[in-house]
Amino acid sequence: KFIHDLGLTLVPTKLEHAANGMSAVYYPEGVVATDLLPKLAAHGIVAAGGLHVEIAPKYFRIGHMGISVTEPERGHLDATLNALKASLAECGYKGAL
Repeated sequence: KFIHDLGLTLVPTKLEHAANGMSAVYYPEGVVATDLLPKLAAHGIVAAGGLHVEIAPKYFRIGHMGISVTEPERGHLDATLNALKASLAECGYKGAL
């Protein structure tokens, strides 16, 4: 839901096709890996570029598994989502921020 609230699109065309432990998200227009990924890293979040050969430069991956989701009191997901929002803003993204 947060991804959609930011105006972003998931790579899977249906939620039932999405992985439980990773989200693959298309970069918004005007944002590329070399801009976004280092900004996320500066916020302490490790994300990775795409793997699918045909669309690899068009999306990034964020993992969410283990204690990050089973122990929400740790704040891992909130930290990741806040870092994503801030990093996109730093890239000049003016979507649904």
